[in-house]
Amino acid sequence: QFLYFIGEKKRRGGGGKGGEKRGENMIFDTITTLLVLITGFVYPCFMTLLAVEGGEKREVTHWLHFWIAKGFITLLLSSPAGSFLLWLVPGSVLLQIGLNVWLWHPTFEGGRTSVDALGNTLNNPHGLRVTTRFKEYTEIFLEFSKVAQACLVPKQD
Repeated sequence: QFLYFIGEKKRRGGGGKGGEKRGENMIFDTITTLLVLITGFVYPCFMTLLAVEGGEKREVTHWLHFWIAKGFITLLLSSPAGSFLLWLVPGSVLLQIGLNVWLWHPTFEGGRTSVDALGNTLNNPHGLRVTTRFKEYTEIFLEFSKVAQACLVPKQD
Protein backbone atom coordinates (compact mmCIF):
# COMPACT_ATOMS: atom_id res chain seq x y z
CA GLN A 1 0.00 0.00 0.00
CA PHE A 2 2.81 2.38 0.82
CA LEU A 3 4.54 1.83 -2.54
CA TYR A 4 1.22 2.32 -4.30
CA PHE A 5 0.77 5.59 -2.44
CA ILE A 6 4.26 6.80 -3.46
CA GLY A 7 3.59 5.97 -7.12
CA GLU A 8 0.20 7.66 -7.00
CA LYS A 9 1.73 10.80 -5.48
CA LYS A 10 4.41 10.97 -8.21
CA ARG A 11 1.81 10.45 -10.93
CA ARG A 12 -0.33 13.32 -9.64
CA GLY A 13 2.62 15.62 -9.25
CA GLY A 14 3.05 15.93 -5.49
CA GLY A 15 -0.42 15.29 -4.17
CA GLY A 16 -0.81 18.43 -2.06
CA LYS A 17 -2.12 18.49 1.50
CA GLY A 18 -4.55 15.60 1.11
CA GLY A 19 -1.88 13.17 -0.09
CA GLU A 20 0.49 14.14 2.69
CA LYS A 21 -2.20 13.65 5.31
CA ARG A 22 -3.07 10.24 3.90
CA GLY A 23 0.59 9.22 3.97
CA GLU A 24 1.00 10.32 7.59
CA ASN A 25 -2.02 8.26 8.59
CA MET A 26 -0.70 5.26 6.69
CA ILE A 27 2.66 5.44 8.43
CA PHE A 28 0.97 5.84 11.83
CA ASP A 29 -1.33 2.88 11.11
CA THR A 30 1.61 0.72 10.08
CA ILE A 31 3.62 1.58 13.19
CA THR A 32 0.71 1.00 15.58
CA THR A 33 -0.21 -2.28 13.90
CA LEU A 34 3.37 -3.48 14.29
CA LEU A 35 3.37 -2.44 17.95
CA VAL A 36 0.12 -4.33 18.57
CA LEU A 37 1.60 -7.45 16.96
CA ILE A 38 4.89 -7.16 18.84
CA THR A 39 3.32 -6.49 22.26
CA GLY A 40 0.45 -8.93 21.77
CA PHE A 41 2.06 -11.91 20.06
CA VAL A 42 5.77 -11.78 19.19
CA TYR A 43 7.19 -10.88 22.61
CA PRO A 44 4.77 -13.13 24.56
CA CYS A 45 5.53 -16.11 22.27
CA PHE A 46 9.25 -15.64 22.76
CA MET A 47 8.94 -15.29 26.53
CA THR A 48 6.60 -18.29 26.74
CA LEU A 49 9.17 -20.44 24.97
CA LEU A 50 11.89 -19.21 27.33
CA ALA A 51 9.69 -19.95 30.35
CA VAL A 52 8.88 -23.46 29.13
CA GLU A 53 12.54 -24.19 28.43
CA GLY A 54 13.50 -22.88 31.87
CA GLY A 55 10.85 -25.03 33.52
CA GLU A 56 10.19 -22.54 36.32
CA LYS A 57 6.60 -23.09 37.41
CA ARG A 58 5.93 -19.46 38.35
CA GLU A 59 7.01 -18.16 34.91
CA VAL A 60 5.04 -20.81 33.03
CA THR A 61 1.97 -20.02 35.11
CA HIS A 62 2.40 -16.30 34.42
CA TRP A 63 2.45 -16.84 30.65
CA LEU A 64 -0.35 -19.38 30.77
CA HIS A 65 -2.48 -16.75 32.52
CA PHE A 66 -1.53 -14.29 29.78
CA TRP A 67 -2.56 -16.59 26.94
CA ILE A 68 -5.91 -17.43 28.53
CA ALA A 69 -6.71 -13.75 29.07
CA LYS A 70 -5.40 -12.75 25.63
CA GLY A 71 -7.48 -15.45 23.93
CA PHE A 72 -10.63 -14.39 25.75
CA ILE A 73 -10.08 -10.69 24.96
CA THR A 74 -9.25 -11.46 21.31
CA LEU A 75 -12.43 -13.50 21.06
CA LEU A 76 -14.48 -10.62 22.46
CA LEU A 77 -12.87 -8.01 20.21
CA SER A 78 -13.28 -10.12 17.07
CA SER A 79 -17.04 -10.30 17.54
CA PRO A 80 -19.21 -7.81 15.64
CA ALA A 81 -19.87 -5.85 18.83
CA GLY A 82 -16.15 -5.75 19.64
CA SER A 83 -15.29 -4.61 16.12
CA PHE A 84 -17.87 -1.85 16.40
CA LEU A 85 -16.45 -0.84 19.77
CA LEU A 86 -12.93 -0.68 18.32
CA TRP A 87 -14.23 1.45 15.46
CA LEU A 88 -16.15 3.71 17.84
CA VAL A 89 -13.37 4.44 20.33
CA PRO A 90 -10.71 6.85 19.05
CA GLY A 91 -7.19 5.63 19.70
CA SER A 92 -8.35 2.06 20.29
CA VAL A 93 -5.08 0.74 18.84
CA LEU A 94 -3.14 2.55 21.55
CA LEU A 95 -5.51 1.09 24.12
CA GLN A 96 -4.81 -2.39 22.71
CA ILE A 97 -1.07 -1.84 23.09
CA GLY A 98 -1.59 -0.72 26.70
CA LEU A 99 -3.84 -3.70 27.38
CA ASN A 100 -1.24 -6.11 25.97
CA VAL A 101 1.49 -4.64 28.16
CA TRP A 102 -0.81 -4.72 31.20
CA LEU A 103 -1.57 -8.38 30.58
CA TRP A 104 2.05 -9.59 30.37
CA HIS A 105 4.08 -7.16 32.45
CA PRO A 106 5.12 -8.76 35.78
CA THR A 107 4.51 -5.55 37.72
CA PHE A 108 0.80 -5.46 36.87
CA GLU A 109 0.08 -9.19 36.48
CA GLY A 110 -3.01 -8.36 34.44
CA GLY A 111 -3.25 -11.88 33.06
CA ARG A 112 -3.46 -13.37 36.55
CA THR A 113 -5.94 -10.70 37.66
CA SER A 114 -8.25 -11.23 34.70
CA VAL A 115 -8.13 -15.04 34.87
CA ASP A 116 -8.79 -14.96 38.61
CA ALA A 117 -11.72 -12.60 38.07
CA LEU A 118 -13.07 -14.84 35.32
CA GLY A 119 -12.50 -17.95 37.44
CA ASN A 120 -14.33 -16.47 40.43
CA THR A 121 -17.39 -15.69 38.32
CA LEU A 122 -17.53 -19.03 36.50
CA ASN A 123 -18.16 -22.14 38.55
CA ASN A 124 -18.26 -25.58 37.00
CA PRO A 125 -21.22 -27.90 37.70
CA HIS A 126 -19.36 -29.77 40.45
CA GLY A 127 -18.86 -26.66 42.55
CA LEU A 128 -15.08 -26.53 42.09
CA ARG A 129 -13.46 -23.22 41.26
CA VAL A 130 -11.94 -22.80 37.84
CA THR A 131 -8.71 -21.61 39.44
CA THR A 132 -8.13 -25.00 41.08
CA ARG A 133 -8.53 -26.64 37.68
CA PHE A 134 -6.08 -24.09 36.30
CA LYS A 135 -3.42 -25.30 38.74
CA GLU A 136 -3.96 -28.87 37.58
CA TYR A 137 -3.68 -27.81 33.93
CA THR A 138 -0.48 -25.93 34.70
CA GLU A 139 1.06 -29.14 36.06
CA ILE A 140 -0.08 -31.07 32.98
CA PHE A 141 1.34 -28.36 30.72
CA LEU A 142 4.71 -28.47 32.49
CA GLU A 143 4.88 -32.26 32.18
CA PHE A 144 3.92 -32.07 28.51
CA SER A 145 6.58 -29.44 27.84
CA LYS A 146 9.25 -31.64 29.48
CA VAL A 147 8.24 -34.63 27.37
CA ALA A 148 8.11 -32.51 24.18
CA GLN A 149 11.51 -31.02 24.93
CA ALA A 150 13.00 -34.48 25.53
CA CYS A 151 11.61 -35.67 22.19
CA LEU A 152 12.78 -32.64 20.22
CA VAL A 153 16.26 -32.18 21.68
CA PRO A 154 18.67 -34.90 20.55
CA LYS A 155 20.58 -36.69 23.28
CA GLN A 156 24.28 -35.94 23.41
CA ASP A 157 26.49 -38.91 24.18
